[in-house]
Parts: sequence; C-alpha cells; structure tokens
Amino acid sequence: MLSQSVYTLVNQQNGNLSFKVFEFDNSSYFDHIQRNNYFTIIIITSGEGLAKVDLSEYSFQENTLFAFYPYQPFMLASEKPLTGISIQFHHDFFCIYKHHKEIASNGILFNNVYQRPFIFLDQNNKQTLLNIVKEIVNELKMEALRKDEVLVSYLKIFLVFATRIKLEQQSIKEVNVTDKQLFIVQNLRNAIEDDFRTKHSASEYADMLHVTPVVLARACKKSFQYDSFRFNNRKDYC
Repeated sequence: MLSQSVYTLVNQQNGNLSFKVFEFDNSSYFDHIQRNNYFTIIIITSGEGLAKVDLSEYSFQENTLFAFYPYQPFMLASEKPLTGISIQFHHDFFCIYKHHKEIASNGILFNNVYQRPFIFLDQNNKQTLLNIVKEIVNELKMEALRKDEVLVSYLKIFLVFATRIKLEQQSIKEVNVTDKQLFIVQNLRNAIEDDFRTKHSASEYADMLHVTPVVLARACKKSFQYDSFRFNNRKDYC
C-alpha cells in the first residue's frame, strides 16, 4: 500500500500539522473519542466494527470511507484489527468552506448531521481513491517547488470523487431526524458559515434560530461536549 506508514507536512510559520497521510494496521488509532482540530478522512481497507459519531452509532465494514469535520466527536470500535489509510488536513492548509463551490463537499461529504458520515466503496472507486493517495504520498516524499499547491490539487480531486460517490448513495429516505437538538446543531453550523464575521455571541445565534440561549447551549453540549461557545474569529471553524 504505502512503503512507509506516515507522511506529514508542517506549517513552517507555527509548527502545527498542515497535512498528514498515514497507514494504520490496528484499531488503537481511533478506539477512543476524537475531537481533532482538523478534517479527518479514513478509508477502512479491512476489518469491521462500530462507529460512534455525534449522537449516533453505525456498523461498518471494509471498503468504507469516513469523513469527519473539525471537532466532530467520533470513535471506531472493533474487536479485530482494522487496516486502512487516513488523511488529515488543517483548515489553514485547505479550507473546505472557502472552496465549497469548487468541490461541493461542504454539507455533503462533511458537515451534515442528518446524513451518515461515511460512504461505501466498490473496487473501482476504492482503487481510484487509493491511486490519488499514492500520488499524494509521492508528492510528500519530494522536496519540490510549490508542493503545497500540488497537494491541494490532489486533495481537491480526491474530495470531488468522494463527494460524487456520496451523492450517488445519498437518498432522501435516509434523512430521519427525530431529535430536535440535531436540527438546532445543523442550523447553527449553517448560520455560523453565513454570519461568523459579524455575529460572535451565543445569544445572537439563539435569536437567529428562534431558540433560547439555554436550549442552544444544551444542544451544543450534547453534540460537542462544550459548555459554551464564542466565535470571535474563525480560527477553529475556518
């Protein structure tokens, strides 16, 4: 699959992780709750288990692709070894929200609490995505001019293909939301994307969503384990 297990690109200005690709061969990487400050894509190449995501649980098996947005709580539990590949990237490296018109993945592949956060891959789709990952790894190995731009281009292609697959599998029948708090959380995310530059307080977003600040706080705490939130800028939300 990959000749080495981990490839990373570090932000030279602050030393933080910008982009990472790694191969895993057991379930210990994701067997506890994750709340990462970057986007995470996981391709399961062998194994099966239970995914706990937000407020839901899903069974999964090999040839499954997961897509998680920053700070989304998730874990993958399995009694047997899991193998696969993960791609992780910070929004400073590639911001989904700024490029959503180009790749159409925001609200489809990422950031939709109404849809399952994964897709199934047939052999052709799986091989196509793994081939793109191979090109990404080859680029990460090189010390070449404009490496960031090349990696972003490959990442865009990967996300476009993954979004196409999800659109093919997505059905209105799958949308079955019974928890009012899920509606509140999704509408909050949409409101933040539209108004983060001008609205920063919980009370402002509560007014927009026609709920009380207490109800909004409870919904956020249930989904994200946060006691409160502020959006003075979009460093953590892009």
